[in-house]
Amino acid sequence: MEAEFFIEMPTRTGEKFKGHDLYNSGDQQLRWSAHFPLPSIGARIFITMNSIGWANVEGYFREEGFVGVMTKAENPPQWLREQRLREATSPNYQTHEWLRRGIGCQFGAEIALEQPAPRLIKTA
Repeated sequence: MEAEFFIEMPTRTGEKFKGHDLYNSGDQQLRWSAHFPLPSIGARIFITMNSIGWANVEGYFREEGFVGVMTKAENPPQWLREQRLREATSPNYQTHEWLRRGIGCQFGAEIALEQPAPRLIKTA
């Protein structure tokens, strides 16, 4: 199934499937992979994936039976800014306009509502 971007905000069904909350999206039921409800557009969330940091929810997407959030990072790490610049300036790179504007996609398991505590690192 191909991903769909900037879908209407799904509505919570109150049901679960394999531990995931279910949301209605058109004629589909989608799973949300976080332990908190789907954030609304404009909500401030923390992207834990790749230590990206604080971001704002810009929209929603669906892929492979899951709903995710489309976000714009407030202060993306240098590596992500450089990657986006390379992609935007490559003549062979074809992408969505929203990607060129710095909007990314995350599933619920890749975000948090607050900044997680730093992990303790054990040394030998």
